[in-house]
Amino acid sequence: MQKILVTLFFLLATTLTTLAAYAEKIEDNSFLLEEAYNQDAGVVQLIQSYQYTKINSTDSLRVYNLTVEMPAPNRTHQFSFTVPSTTATVNDVTNSGTNDLFLNYRYQLMDSEKIAISPRLSVILPTGKRESGFGTGALGLQFNMPLSFELNESWMNHWNFGYTFTGQAQSAGGTVGANTISTNFGTSFIYLASDTFNLMTEFVHTSTDASNGDGTKSRSESYYISPGFRYAINTKDVQYVPGVSLPMGIGPSESEDYSVLLYLSVEGKMW
Repeated sequence: MQKILVTLFFLLATTLTTLAAYAEKIEDNSFLLEEAYNQDAGVVQLIQSYQYTKINSTDSLRVYNLTVEMPAPNRTHQFSFTVPSTTATVNDVTNSGTNDLFLNYRYQLMDSEKIAISPRLSVILPTGKRESGFGTGALGLQFNMPLSFELNESWMNHWNFGYTFTGQAQSAGGTVGANTISTNFGTSFIYLASDTFNLMTEFVHTSTDASNGDGTKSRSESYYISPGFRYAINTKDVQYVPGVSLPMGIGPSESEDYSVLLYLSVEGKMW
């Protein structure tokens, strides 16, 4: 199945490349990574992503994220919030819910012609239903450092380095919390076939603690590569950016699972 998806993906990407026209450049629309560009004054961006993972004949995972970004009040400072939700099917039994809410602040530290840097600090509120496995039941803090480089007129390179701390995180069935620490690292290369059509390859590594519910914790590692593309539809006042990618586990994360990620950004000037 994964080979069929990859073949269809490249056929669609080739077709869109021939149709792409030059217009307003796509920016700040990666799928798994953050690009280091804040919103311009008065411009609000609504970002949605949906990832479906088929694990086996009875198990699957669906993750939906909604993010709203806005200047506060200009490009130097940006506020956003992220609402993640998960639907998991195990042995044909489905359970779904909203995960913990992220409140994000990002500072445009540098924004030159070739380099952009915008560190982010997030407060993670324990709004998810921990007893059902949709949250940690504790307050968390996350720091992420996005860096973006314009290599030349056709290539962009992005990097992310991040750290998440949750104090006394709890498990779904446990009663004793544990302090958890997780790290993330990622890089991507984006080829600008045109200003409105980009080919993308993202790589993400995460090292994640999880509370066992008895005061101890366990650690897991994941390695994913995700080829994808995005396409801009520009109107007078709004830019729409749909996209698709195929996240695949590599190295110790390689498996027979297959995933499809769908992306849609809507960005326009609101004031």
